[in-house]
Amino acid sequence: MRVDSRDVPGRVRAGRGIAARLGGLCEVRLVPSRDALSTALRISRELDDSGLERNILRSVGLLRWHEGRNAEALALTESALAIDREREDDDAVAGDLVNLANILKSMGEYSVALSKVEEALAMPSLAQNPKKLSYILHNLANVHRCMGDLDATLSC
Repeated sequence: MRVDSRDVPGRVRAGRGIAARLGGLCEVRLVPSRDALSTALRISRELDDSGLERNILRSVGLLRWHEGRNAEALALTESALAIDREREDDDAVAGDLVNLANILKSMGEYSVALSKVEEALAMPSLAQNPKKLSYILHNLANVHRCMGDLDATLSC
């Protein structure tokens, strides 16, 4: 559908049509993922495999976040974080904290998101992992940007 760039109502209608088609496409692709992850989570618990359970909780949490189901995403990611803390896996804890920050940021909870990213940055293992450190600094800058603190954003 070709829409004149000056036709704002036409552009809005066209955009809504595209979004509706894409939303339907995403829903079709997410259903099998949900089913597979639910089955995998059940099996990981039956096997008492905390590492596998953590990975699945993280995946389901991210899936829920992408679906806009932030409360569920938060709970699942917090469960993954608890497992990683118990396993004393600092790199994984840092990743979980950043995932929590991203969920909280999308909920408008910027100060809590900031505290999660700062906690992640305090993980000693990051000194040995510059790739993860740069990822976390990128997320720190994004939280500052959302808070409207451009000076802090640029200092990251």
